[in-house]
Amino acid sequence: WNASVETYAKRFQALVVPDPVTNYSNAGTGEARGVEVLLRRAFTERVAGWAAYAHGSSRRRDGPGTPERFSDYDIPDMLSLVGRVRLLPGWSVSGRWRLASGTPYTPVTGKTTDTAGNAFPVFGPVNSARLPPYARLDLRTEAEFRFEGFTVTPYVELLNATDHENLAVVVWSANYSGERRVEQLPRTNFLGVQVTF
Repeated sequence: WNASVETYAKRFQALVVPDPVTNYSNAGTGEARGVEVLLRRAFTERVAGWAAYAHGSSRRRDGPGTPERFSDYDIPDMLSLVGRVRLLPGWSVSGRWRLASGTPYTPVTGKTTDTAGNAFPVFGPVNSARLPPYARLDLRTEAEFRFEGFTVTPYVELLNATDHENLAVVVWSANYSGERRVEQLPRTNFLGVQVTF
């Protein structure tokens, strides 16, 4: 077994941000801080795997005097569990489960319309909304057959076994009257063969 705890605190300067005059500038600043905990059992063992938890915060300012906001990839909490069991010589079953806070995005809070009837969005504060939490369970079973000079490993894999609705992004209708949520990978089966020389 092996366990570790790590903390971090970083400051960022001269980040590239949009600029209404020059298109882009290096006026952005930010910081990231958090803690990561890991418990691991070596994969040389019959029962192996690891558990990891991370808690952190990542914030940005798009220039002097601008409000602080979450960075585009701020994920406050993330839990990962990975395990594998060798059932018979050459045969194993493994699984991976991940649970994480949703990433932030900028919501559309309304719209305006010009005299030609064209709709324009009214945005809320930058990254002030979040996607729902992310959850995914992947399962896999495989058999390893060794030959002289190479190894053949057929496997069956089930991704997102619980068919959890994980969202990739939120998009809006052409006239900004409503939003549509785009999902990531649904429950998916794979059958494959890996050959190693």
